[in-house]
Amino acid sequence: MVGVLHLSLSLSACYNRDMKHNKGVIEPINQAASEQTDLKPTPDRSQLADLYPKASERDGYLKEASKESDYQPVFLPKILAGCALFLPLPYMLLILGVDYFVRTTTKGNIFLHLPIIVLGLLFSVAFIYFSTKYVTKKLLFLRFNESAYLILYLLCMAPLAGALFGIAQTLNYAALILSAGLFCISLLLFLTIGFILSKPETKDGAKSISLIFMIAVCFIIEFVYLTFELLTS
Repeated sequence: MVGVLHLSLSLSACYNRDMKHNKGVIEPINQAASEQTDLKPTPDRSQLADLYPKASERDGYLKEASKESDYQPVFLPKILAGCALFLPLPYMLLILGVDYFVRTTTKGNIFLHLPIIVLGLLFSVAFIYFSTKYVTKKLLFLRFNESAYLILYLLCMAPLAGALFGIAQTLNYAALILSAGLFCISLLLFLTIGFILSKPETKDGAKSISLIFMIAVCFIIEFVYLTFELLTS
């Protein structure tokens, strides 16, 4: 009987000791329940990137804008006026030189003038080359299409020069009048063509119509002059 009582007291002491020990242990937190209680809905930010231009789109726009500005011609009357006077200069000197040798050359001094005439022609060819090259560089600097610009210039200049040459032949000091007239015509044509081509607000169709009208007027003037010459001869 005493043994049974002693065993029950021992078991009771062990049970009390385990209970005291378990009271100091922190029970694990239920993470699933915590996530469910702490989880709050967040706003959708997936479309925020669409509010700003993408890098590729921005770069493409900048390149396109830069390309358009690079090819937009610039109208600078001072530079174009210098080109207009410098381009026909070698031709004017050639006309004056030919006129001088025609008036002063005779059968007695033709061989004396012949070397000078040859050197003058070579100098004129070199001068024409360098003057054209200079004008081409200036047109490129102003962002013009130099080939188209010079073709338009020649299409307008050729008929007007023909009419002016015919009129100057009937006057005294024909070479001087022809040279001065060609300088004035060259200046007018160069500035007019540059003004038409450099208008940014004008559409390409309107520019083409203006240039075609300008060329047509020049040929009409030549046609009127030729008609007048035929009727009065």
